[in-house]
Amino acid sequence: MQRRRFITHAANLVVGGQACVGVLRFLHDHAQRRAGDSRSPLLVLQHETYELKRAYQASQYQDLLARLPMLLTLRHELETEGSQALAQDWQATGVHLYHLLASVLIKLNDPALALLAAERSGLLAQQQGDSLTPAISARILTHAFAASGHHEAAVVVAQRAAQQLEQASVFMTDDGLSVYGALLLRAAVAAASAGDRATAYELMRDAARAATLLSHDNGNAQWTAFDRTNVLLHEVNIALRLGDHPTALAIADRIDLRAVRLPERGACLHIDVASANAHLGRYDQALAALDTARTIAPQELRNRSARRVFTHLQSCTRGAMHDRVLAASHHAGVPR
Repeated sequence: MQRRRFITHAANLVVGGQACVGVLRFLHDHAQRRAGDSRSPLLVLQHETYELKRAYQASQYQDLLARLPMLLTLRHELETEGSQALAQDWQATGVHLYHLLASVLIKLNDPALALLAAERSGLLAQQQGDSLTPAISARILTHAFAASGHHEAAVVVAQRAAQQLEQASVFMTDDGLSVYGALLLRAAVAAASAGDRATAYELMRDAARAATLLSHDNGNAQWTAFDRTNVLLHEVNIALRLGDHPTALAIADRIDLRAVRLPERGACLHIDVASANAHLGRYDQALAALDTARTIAPQELRNRSARRVFTHLQSCTRGAMHDRVLAASHHAGVPR
C-alpha cells in the first residue's frame, strides 16, 4: 500500500470509523487459509493485532501499511455486528490498533492525524474499566502531542497518567512499572524538545528508578521494551535534543548493543549516533552509523529523524564526501 493511499484510508478510519464492504468475507477467507483454524473472529483479530505489534517493533512498516487499514475496518464491522457481552474485548482490540495507527502515522510524519488516532485509542481505553489500559493509551497520546510540537502538553499528559498509575494496584508489577517508566521517558523526551533540561533529566531519573524495580531486565511488558537499556537509549536521544552531542555519543558508547533486542530501537540508536556525529563534523562516523541502522532495519531510514540527518549531511558536505552522502541517501530511499 502506498503512503498516500494509506493516509487517506487512515483518515477515514480515524474521523469516521467507517466499515467497508466485504470485511467479513476477508476474515472468513483469512481464517480458511489457516489450516484447521476454528478460532472466533475476535481471537483471529487479536492474533493479527499481536502480529502487527511485532511488525512495528521490527520496523516492518510496509507490512503495517498493507494490513492495518483492513484490520481497523474489520474491527469496526465486527464490533457493530457482535454481541454486547464482547463489547469490551472489541474495544480493547481497538485501543491497540489505534495505538499502532498513531505510531505509524508519526513515523510517516503525519502528527496531526496521529493525534486523532491516539485520542480514539484513549477514548476506547477509558471504557475498559482498569487502570493500566488508559496509561498505555496516554503513552501514544504523549508521543503524538510531542510530534505535533505541543511539547508542554505532552509532558502534562504523561505526568498525569503516571501519577494515576502510581495509585493503582498494578503499579508495582512489571506491566505497571514498564508502562509508568515508558510514560516518563516519553515525557522526558518532550521536555528536552522544549528545551527544559531540568524537567527532562528529573523525569529520566524517575524512569531509571522504575527500571531498577523490574523483576528482570530485557523485558517487553505491554510492548514498551522498557528496561535499564531502554532508559539509556532515551538518554542518548535526550542529550541529542538538548544539543549535547558529545554527551550523547559518550552515553551511546556505554550501551551494550546485545541488550538492544528490538530492531526499531537499535536502528533509532544508530540514527541518533549518526546525528550527533554529523553535528560534530564527523561525517565518516555519521555515514557508518546510518549504514548500521540500515542493516538493522532498512525501513527506519525513511522516518523523519533519519531524513533530517541525511538532509544535514547533504547540506554540510562537499566534494567526494558529498558524493558518498548522495549515494547513501539514494540507497536508503531518501531524496536529495
